[in-house]
Amino acid sequence: DPERTRRQVVGLTPGTFDLVQRGRLVGYVVSTDTANLLKSQNPDVGIFDPARFVRADSQAYVTTRSALDQQRDGLRRFMAGIHDAMAAMVADTTFDESIRQLRSRYSFATLDDDAIAKASLRELRESWTGGDRTKPLLVTEQTAWANGYRELTDAGLVKAGANPASWFDNGLLPKSS
Repeated sequence: DPERTRRQVVGLTPGTFDLVQRGRLVGYVVSTDTANLLKSQNPDVGIFDPARFVRADSQAYVTTRSALDQQRDGLRRFMAGIHDAMAAMVADTTFDESIRQLRSRYSFATLDDDAIAKASLRELRESWTGGDRTKPLLVTEQTAWANGYRELTDAGLVKAGANPASWFDNGLLPKSS
């Protein structure tokens, strides 16, 4: 019951899990990397991935209508770069090359641990492809989008009667998508 659920702002770090262990929090939202780090450090961690149960949980790139009109070419190039980076990681079955590339520029706890980095990349690949590596990347499927909207309206989280198909545009994606 949202009316009876107490909420508070907390950090998104693995250290916040200590508040869960002490009973001060029931749970909190973290990134895939943090979830995998917590899982590796704490045998009593429970992870809930809402994407396994709801259609409305997805990643999206968002901009304004004016940016679409005024910066279309730059946005198209940005999406092409995102597409190519994702495609390289999807094709990297062992993630060894992806990790090598990432480590050539970055260093942080979840990237520096092979097991955690590979688990996170595996989960990201699953979310990007829906488990089907042959599907085009970054494409918003109208039926899935509409089903997600219907889920949200059925739950009373958004008003019904809108046209969710008008909220996305696959036109900026590379033609090979």
